[in-house]
Amino acid sequence: MTPTTVALILTSAVIHATWNLLAKRAGSTTAFTVVFGWVAVTAYAPVVGLWAATVHPVVLPEHIAIISISALFQLAYFMLLNRAYEAGDISVVYPVARGSGPLFTLIGAMLILGERPSQLGVGAVVTIGAGVVILAGRVRGPDLRAHATSIGYALAVGLSIMAYTLWDKAAVATRHIYPLLVNWGVNLGVSLALAPYASRHMDEVREVWRHHRRAVIGVGLLSPLAYIIVLFALTISPVSSVAPMREISIVIGAVLGAWVLHEPVGARRLAGAGVITLGVMMLALENCCHSP
Repeated sequence: MTPTTVALILTSAVIHATWNLLAKRAGSTTAFTVVFGWVAVTAYAPVVGLWAATVHPVVLPEHIAIISISALFQLAYFMLLNRAYEAGDISVVYPVARGSGPLFTLIGAMLILGERPSQLGVGAVVTIGAGVVILAGRVRGPDLRAHATSIGYALAVGLSIMAYTLWDKAAVATRHIYPLLVNWGVNLGVSLALAPYASRHMDEVREVWRHHRRAVIGVGLLSPLAYIIVLFALTISPVSSVAPMREISIVIGAVLGAWVLHEPVGARRLAGAGVITLGVMMLALENCCHSP
């Protein structure tokens, strides 16, 4: 990876942690996903229109099919994440979900895309995974089955992250579909897929808009922007490096949680954040060593 890619991923991580903070404060539900999806599609439509009028992209039926499948992966991600948060604490679900993603992605990139990360790169991913385990801590509470269920859903979220990351990497780097088009098409596809739910739960949708309007607008604007930046990074760097480096957002999220939400920051959380930071530094060192 080049220094430009590193800067892109770090910027995306800050934006990602910020929109997750907004979503957490408002409550992560299917209705919330519906409304911020509408905002994302509507807000970025003029941008996509202006871009299309300037670039005149060629959109093939194959591209529409690829984007549609990506939308299904993203829909699975949001639905599984909602179920995970319903079953367990965010302090366990978020780090396990975000941290398992790059581990699965590394394996997928090696098996599917034929990428061969260096020993340092593999060590960085393992280090990030160890930091995630430290952050998650041991399962607590009287209902161990519920906690096991939440962790199972969080790991399923990690698998969905692997799925859409690898798929989108192929879309933008191999099929040369424009990142802006991929992201907007995915948001449109997710919104269309959730339309039946929205029609059956319109009262809940209206309540989300009425009570969490600012959060909805913030997430609707920031969530696409964060992933558009990642897609641009994937066009110039291997997914086995981009995916784990995104997990610096866990550290940023912990800082925002302590600063904004006044969550307790104990020794375990500090240690976990430190280990993840070490993993990211290892990735940065690999990038410097392998930069042209």
